[in-house]
Amino acid sequence: MNSYMIITFVLTFVILMAIQIIFVKWKTNVILKLLQEQQFDKLEKELNNTITKAFLPRFNVEYVRLNSYLLQNKADLVEKQLDVLMKIRKSKMQEANLLMLAFNYYVEKEDKEKCHYYLNEIAKLNNDQMYRDAKIMSDIFIDKKANHIDELLNKIDTIDDHQAKAVYYYMVAKQYENMNDRVNSLKYMEMAQKNK
Repeated sequence: MNSYMIITFVLTFVILMAIQIIFVKWKTNVILKLLQEQQFDKLEKELNNTITKAFLPRFNVEYVRLNSYLLQNKADLVEKQLDVLMKIRKSKMQEANLLMLAFNYYVEKEDKEKCHYYLNEIAKLNNDQMYRDAKIMSDIFIDKKANHIDELLNKIDTIDDHQAKAVYYYMVAKQYENMNDRVNSLKYMEMAQKNK
């Protein structure tokens, strides 16, 4: 091979890689725009497109599909999609995000069995803070315990973020509700509302 052919080959390779990167970025933006605009039929067609499947990572495509089902409140499809995503090869970060999404979904649905399943899966990640946060949510919203009041009130004193304070006040209110203490529950619910 002469130097001209090598240079031509390298330039062609670089150009093709640049085109692929630009195409993937454009395709991703199209998909995310459809999701954001809640154009679910068009989104589904785009996710099932052969070109999309060929160029975008499968996890990303299926994760967008999951978010579409969540936005549409399609519980049966959400569950099936979670199963699909759990079986797909993914990075540690993707796995952690997926597990927390599934856990939070089942907390909202008050599904004790599935919450505890995902809590156990989160424990396997060896991310102590993530597990601790999930455990607190499970204790309060699923197991109806009231064992984190002081801890959360102490956290509130150390943060400036009003949205985070609102969440912690809400969690304290729920614990008082779990104890059938309506007065303190209302007191902290009002504090949550003031910090939104």
